[in-house]
Amino acid sequence: MKKYYPWKCFIFIPVIFLFNACTVVNQNDGTIIFTTHAARNTENVSAFDEEFDPDQFVESVWESRAIPVFEERSVDLHAARSAINANFGLACDQYGLISNDKSGWIFIVSGEGKLLEVNRASRNGTALVEIDSGDTAWTLQIQIGPVYKGMVLRDALPFISFNDYRNQIVFSGISSAFNRKIDRDVVIPSAIDDTWIGKNIQFTGALSLRDRESDWVVTPVILSLDKE
Repeated sequence: MKKYYPWKCFIFIPVIFLFNACTVVNQNDGTIIFTTHAARNTENVSAFDEEFDPDQFVESVWESRAIPVFEERSVDLHAARSAINANFGLACDQYGLISNDKSGWIFIVSGEGKLLEVNRASRNGTALVEIDSGDTAWTLQIQIGPVYKGMVLRDALPFISFNDYRNQIVFSGISSAFNRKIDRDVVIPSAIDDTWIGKNIQFTGALSLRDRESDWVVTPVILSLDKE
């Protein structure tokens, strides 16, 4: 009769935790003694796979998760501007989403203004928009591609974390996929060109500010133009 030695299983316990997952089985009857699982976010587990496709990921979360975040967390443009001019630190605490050492605080804003200029001198196209704040008017830029600077769309979303992805290359790829998404489905359909100059433009988007003197450059997720 074959004898069963419990130590045969447990002697390997220190080793199996080096792997993503492992099951220890009784050699006599085939019953499972215990199973280990990788300690990572199961929602993004596919992000660890070699076949992970950033564009497919963005498509899968855009309507169901990303857009609701931008709509629910957006701040009125005038309220954000007023708070930032008064006290940048307090405005960050009140309206800022995340602090990035390289690019500053990320804000999500919604507003409207008059389109003054469409600049496509480089592939990082921009639209210059005048914002009427009553007593004063000021301008901001909206990125209109096809190249988009920064990673504010990815970084503004709380359900996306570097720790959930295989490496920095994959994480950066997600940002690029978001930029491709808005270029294809937000900016291009709006058909912004010189014929829209002087017309009203409504937008929701994210931007990054290091201080109250920083230029306002919005990456849009919602964009519409009013001919009237």
